[in-house]
Amino acid sequence: MEVWVQLAVFLYRLGHYGNAALVSSIVDWAGIADGSVINFSNHVAWALLGLHDKYVTWPTAAQIESARSMAVTRSGCEAWSGGYLAVDGMAIKLYQKPVLFGESWFNKSSDYAIALQIVILLDSLEIIDYAVGHMGSTHDALAFKDTRIYNQHQALLPRGHYLLADPVYAVTGWCIAPFK
Repeated sequence: MEVWVQLAVFLYRLGHYGNAALVSSIVDWAGIADGSVINFSNHVAWALLGLHDKYVTWPTAAQIESARSMAVTRSGCEAWSGGYLAVDGMAIKLYQKPVLFGESWFNKSSDYAIALQIVILLDSLEIIDYAVGHMGSTHDALAFKDTRIYNQHQALLPRGHYLLADPVYAVTGWCIAPFK
């Protein structure tokens, strides 16, 4: 089957919940066999995982320089050239309460969710680091501790380079909160 069909089935399955996410519902929608829904989903998931290390990487020197230049241009201040990365957290909503430790997945927005932290390069919005999997009730600052940049900031960020974050994150020499 063509790749675009497999991707469509995968995205449809991930984008729906309840009865619409049942294999039988997807079979009706796509006009394919039950086994194809499962196989396509597995193939696309494995393909995406196989591309992870190629696309979720630390920026090159040229990418860093481009992002630093953009930071200066947008702010009009040379001192902001070190702030070319940003971090923020968000919730990935779950369809229903998980069976194990269900209440722990309940977050401040009254949703059952998984916490996601994303670190981006400011000029391209390219994701360069992330952490996912904490329970929805986990505070952003705690979930951030599972990112590569948090654990290896001394090796990754030279002096004068820093991450921009909102005030829920601890302010350090390499992570600042310039806005509220």
